[in-house]
Order: sequence, then C-alpha cells, then structure tokens
Amino acid sequence: MSTCKKCKQYVAKTKEEFFQCKGHCGGLFHKKCVKNSSAGGSHICDGCSNRVGSPKLDPPVTTKVDAAHITAAPTETLLEQINSKLSIMYKIEKQLQEMSEAIDFYAQKYQELIEFKKETIERFKKEENYIKDMQQHNKYLEKCNKSLEERIQILEQKELEKNIELVGVEKKEGENIMKVVQKIAEKLNLKENQIVSAWRVGGGDKNNGRPRPIVAKLSDRGARDRWLACRKQRLTNSTIFSNDNQSPIFINESVTKETRQLFWETKTKLKGFVKYIWIQNGKILVKKDDTDNKIKQIRDESDIDLHLKPK
Repeated sequence: MSTCKKCKQYVAKTKEEFFQCKGHCGGLFHKKCVKNSSAGGSHICDGCSNRVGSPKLDPPVTTKVDAAHITAAPTETLLEQINSKLSIMYKIEKQLQEMSEAIDFYAQKYQELIEFKKETIERFKKEENYIKDMQQHNKYLEKCNKSLEERIQILEQKELEKNIELVGVEKKEGENIMKVVQKIAEKLNLKENQIVSAWRVGGGDKNNGRPRPIVAKLSDRGARDRWLACRKQRLTNSTIFSNDNQSPIFINESVTKETRQLFWETKTKLKGFVKYIWIQNGKILVKKDDTDNKIKQIRDESDIDLHLKPK
C-alpha cells in the first residue's frame, strides 16, 4: 500500500489524484499536498523544486538490439515470440493493475477504519465519563433519600410520643374502648383524666386469633412515661373484666408502621443470636446477653445483617 510522502496518508489510486515525483526523491504525492503540482504539470514535489539547479530526471531507458540475432531468426518465428511475450506482459500488466486497484481499495477502507476507531474511542470516553457522573449523582441522591426518610420517621414518631399501645386486651361485643382503658388506668393507679382518646388499630379482627391492639392518646409525654413505667406489673384480662381469661395485657410504646415492621424482622432474624430486643423512645435496641455492656440500635436491615455475620 502506497502512502503520500507529504501527509503520510494512504493513496487511493483509483479515487484520488496523485503523481510520482520526477525529481531526486521519486516519492508518491497527493496533488493537493504539493503546491507546484498544478504549475504546468511538472510533477515535481516542493522539496525537489527548491533544490539548487534543475531537478534530476531519470535517464531514458535504452535497449540494445542484437541485429545479428534478428537477422539470424526467421521473421515469422520472431514475431510469434514477440507476440507471445507481449501477451504474457499484457496479462501480467492487467493482473498488476487489478492488484493495485484492490490494494488501493483496502488501503482506503483501512484508513476509514482508523478514523472510525478514533471516533469510537472518543465517543466511548465521553460516554464513560457520563456514566461515572451519573453514578456519583445516583449515590448523592440515595444519601439524600435516606436522610429524608430518617427525618420523616423522626417526625412521625414525634406525633406518637404521647401514645401507648395496649396489646392483648380482650374484645367485647359493643365495647366502650375508652372505659376499658380507664379501667386499666384504675388498676395501675394512674390518672384517668389524662386519657384523651382510645381506639383499636390493625387491619380487621383476624390478627392470628389475637385481639387488635388498643392505642391510647394521653395528655402529655409525662403521662405516657408513667404508663410505660407500669409495664412490668402483671396485668391480665381477668383483672379487667373479672372473668377466667388469664392472658396477659402488655403496655408498649406506640411506634410507626415501619418501626413495627423492622422490630418484627429483628425479633425473627436475630432469635438465638441476641437475648434482649426492645423499643425505647421509638428506637429498636438489642443486647446480646447479660455479660454484654453494649446496647446497639437497629436502624435498618443492614444493622440486622451485621449481627448475623460471624466474628
């Protein structure tokens, strides 16, 4: 494959104008690459034309003919030999021309591939930088989203800081929930007038055969803390309703749906790994055993997985 001595690019002989310098260098040039190429059709490159003196042209090729050999051979035999050689030369010339055209074609395609490769590499670098920027932006958005979720969780828990949950209270037909909660307050020696309202929560009465919890809203957070201080006292349905139902009644903090779900997952997954799991001020806390002095908080599922990994 031939290249231009000026621009070093491949010369497509079938599609580009070119010439071979008749000066000292004898190189191949695009006509557009040489300033003096159009001046009278000299076919001499700029370098050779700037040399001192006239350019050195190749001497004419002369062939000596042996007259004695020509006269010695019969004319017809000589003509046949010449025609045979001319025929061979014509075939060779035709094959060389086809090869030259094929080489020029593939040289042009090769040059196009090189340009395409350069463009592809540049485009890939731009796309790679764009992907990296998007990944960094996504990480930033994930952090912002997590921060917003935590703030919403805090605000929702703030709304529940005056509430308590009574779990295990037997459900009666036509019950007055407010009077039931007042009855429990009486048994615990708590002030009934600090109960603002009360209602049952949960999706329907089918709660694995257990009654739905009761949420009681109190007048202030101090009243809630006094209720929670009584959670260790033994309280059963028979105490409240004077019947034979000995199932216990538990006093818990009122927490958000997300906290309650995470608390359930913590108890399920960490059963056998930690001894104590409880909620305090809307936070899920765990303690491995009685010898462990570290109380750790469970904020999400990743904190649960940390306790499952062997140390």
